[in-house]
Amino acid sequence: MKEAGKRASGPSVGPRKQGHDYQAPWKYHITIAKADGCVPFSELVVKDLSKEGVTLRNLPLGQVIWRQIRLFQQKEIKVYQYAIMPDHIHMLIHVRQRLARHLGYYIGILKAAVVDEWRQKNQNPDLVVFRSNYHDRIVLPEHDLNTIFQYIRQNPYRLAVRKFRPAFFRRRRGVIACGREFMAYGNLFHLRNPFKYPLNSASCRY
Repeated sequence: MKEAGKRASGPSVGPRKQGHDYQAPWKYHITIAKADGCVPFSELVVKDLSKEGVTLRNLPLGQVIWRQIRLFQQKEIKVYQYAIMPDHIHMLIHVRQRLARHLGYYIGILKAAVVDEWRQKNQNPDLVVFRSNYHDRIVLPEHDLNTIFQYIRQNPYRLAVRKFRPAFFRRRRGVIACGREFMAYGNLFHLRNPFKYPLNSASCRY
């Protein structure tokens, strides 16, 4: 595949999980990022700072992405859930039968279809929409699908909280946990991330 914004001619592979068969039936959480300088895909609509009060409105490019995701549904790949954020896309997909080519090839086809339609719509063959490549998380049997559904669905809410409640994301010094002192940065939303793994060790200050 050519660089972001170019027509796909092969897999958008890049660094992937070593040893994983990306043609085999699996479920994936896919993230595709907006290119620098490209217009936003969508915008937040905030009635109140609650999960039900925050939604997204697709802007013209987001409408193109929405349409192409709908057309992307095919017999081998099903899109379970997606969120078109202002600067990236989340998709939960299911590869239902063995693919003829690497999964990246099909993601490349989706990206190229969006770019082609956007360029035609704007009569500009040089517009770039996406960063090169994409990010994937393999959904393992121990991952709860409903948790991933909710994580993607609540992305707009988390973005709104970050925007309107920045104090929730500040760095904190002198956090005491289990009798030890830490410097912490983050937020409670990370506890709802469906992809959590244990750490072998942690750095702390006694």
